[in-house]
Amino acid sequence: MHFIQKHILDELRLMGDMRYAALQPEGIESGHFRYHLKELEREGYVASPKRGVYQLTTKGQHFVDRLSRGSVNAVNMPKVITYTLLTQDDNYLLQRKDKQPYKGLLNMIGGKVHEGETTAVASSREVYEKTSLAIEAPALSGVCEILIRDGDALLTHVIAYIYSAEVANSTSHDLVAIPISELANAEGLAPDTIPIISSLHEGGLVLATFELTLQ
Repeated sequence: MHFIQKHILDELRLMGDMRYAALQPEGIESGHFRYHLKELEREGYVASPKRGVYQLTTKGQHFVDRLSRGSVNAVNMPKVITYTLLTQDDNYLLQRKDKQPYKGLLNMIGGKVHEGETTAVASSREVYEKTSLAIEAPALSGVCEILIRDGDALLTHVIAYIYSAEVANSTSHDLVAIPISELANAEGLAPDTIPIISSLHEGGLVLATFELTLQ
């Protein structure tokens, strides 16, 4: 995004609405400024409710919510995900991850929350998409922050909403049953599996933070 367009969005974010003359920065030629203002209008970020006055559209407000003042680019932020811990009888049902950073390791059913959906809906959707199991009302068990590093390099940073659900009958070939009593000794688990599940049993997760190293 051009710095003039970022300037316009920053000013409108702070002021609400502004006249053309007030929006134009000093030292910027009028035709050059007008071009970038029109580009923002064309892309649907800015509108003119009355002649000579400009304000952010809903699309514009949504866009600037992801920006830092003075930065042209959106700020990198932690991903928001759900983890869903499935149980059946006396077993946890875990899934082997098919991509990094946990490729090949067992973990809870996880996935990103899509914009516009609640985390409960995301939990049910992810479970269905990845296992074909339908869970209608997963129980929210806690929220945690997870940072995974490989040495000094940050691999992933997520805010995870942890849900749980009991499965009556699982026929999914993608799930591995781990006896609850044997989880601590199970091999091939993702590094955050045991810390999160242990915290659930110790009274729940309330903005717990896990800083882990990928083995």
